[in-house]
Amino acid sequence: MDENKKQTGYPSIDKPWLKYYSRASNMTELPSPDCSMDAFLYQCNRNRLDNVALNYFGAKISFQSLFEQIDRTAAALQAIGVKEGNIVSLCGLNTPEFIYLLYAVNKIGAVCNWLGLTSPVSDLRTQFSSAGSKLVFVIDVAYEQIKEAVQDTEVNKIIAVPLSASMPKLMGMLYGLKSRMPKANVMTWKNFLHLSEDVVLTPVEIAGDKLAMIEYTGGSTGVPKGVMLSNKNLNSYYINFHKTNINGLSNYNNRDTCLACVPLFLAFGVSGACHGPLCHGMELILAPDPSPETLGELILRSQPNHIIAGRVQIEGFIHAATGKTKNVSFVHSIMYGGEAANRTWEQNTRKALEKNSLSAPILNGYGMTESSACILIALKEINDGLIPLGNVSIRITDPDDPHTELGYGTEGELCLSSDTVMIGYYKNAAETEK
Repeated sequence: MDENKKQTGYPSIDKPWLKYYSRASNMTELPSPDCSMDAFLYQCNRNRLDNVALNYFGAKISFQSLFEQIDRTAAALQAIGVKEGNIVSLCGLNTPEFIYLLYAVNKIGAVCNWLGLTSPVSDLRTQFSSAGSKLVFVIDVAYEQIKEAVQDTEVNKIIAVPLSASMPKLMGMLYGLKSRMPKANVMTWKNFLHLSEDVVLTPVEIAGDKLAMIEYTGGSTGVPKGVMLSNKNLNSYYINFHKTNINGLSNYNNRDTCLACVPLFLAFGVSGACHGPLCHGMELILAPDPSPETLGELILRSQPNHIIAGRVQIEGFIHAATGKTKNVSFVHSIMYGGEAANRTWEQNTRKALEKNSLSAPILNGYGMTESSACILIALKEINDGLIPLGNVSIRITDPDDPHTELGYGTEGELCLSSDTVMIGYYKNAAETEK
């Protein structure tokens, strides 16, 4: 923003944050892609099919292979009877199979209903019943929990996905020896994929405003609600972050590597740690076990350029790095969220990592499931301040009168406008209107 421009007194008009977007000062707002997530992912990567898309315990999967597996999974879904508009429930970890499912369900016009592994059985049963889904894919370690949760619901088929399905061969064999994979009366992932051999995939052309997935809130404001996110919502997160990135605020480049440890049953897991980085052409290092101790060691071994995690995971990384005096200059950015900004924590984190040669930015992202995750980021250049991602407009309003905008230096309610804002709450018009 031109510093000499007369201030109106209203941040939503003055947009003082634009000074951090100097490289985009002459750009119009980048349009949000009006297509499916699957189609947008392909558009972004059709010229880099040989690049690595997924890295699972050292087993690397190219974008070409990723798209082939998505198509095979989509064909199997159609073979089992999934049609446009159907809701498919997913209860999994960050494994290649659940990324295939994310885009395959999308490719045929169905809807992903993401369920949290940490949710109580009673909440899961309510979510199954509300969605009315008849099919659920579950990671093997959570099979018994889901088997209990689907009782008295419309679910009539459970497909168990082994954690080891895409592991390197020896590692997969060792895991299989101690796996708790159900042995009978359950369709396995392998048998499910065989169904694709009997059908010809029929992709469905999807408009951007069509429902892509349902993610559930944490319940901090009451009972967990199902947030309806469209294809445009999730594609727009990439666009918003891309505009921020081209101004050097996050250092993202294609062929970089990105640690994906935020679970896909969180909106930030899908938009910030999966769809966004993949659309940037980055290699996702998948971390199904988000425990701080395991993650710290994984970071040191795999050396990701970008880390997207929670605070406790970053603390695990610091403990692992400083305990072994490891050089961590391979990290280009660290983004964390889900917790309030804490400058003291960030300063201590930076000091600890600078001893190990870290010079990368540490970004604190703010957002909600309702906004497809992060919409604001805290920068060290701003003293206890935040700026919105590109293509996000914000204003401060009177809590008692949302039509009255407040000026600088006043306390009020933060309102935002972005193509990432949800369609609404699933089967909950009253809460959506509220």
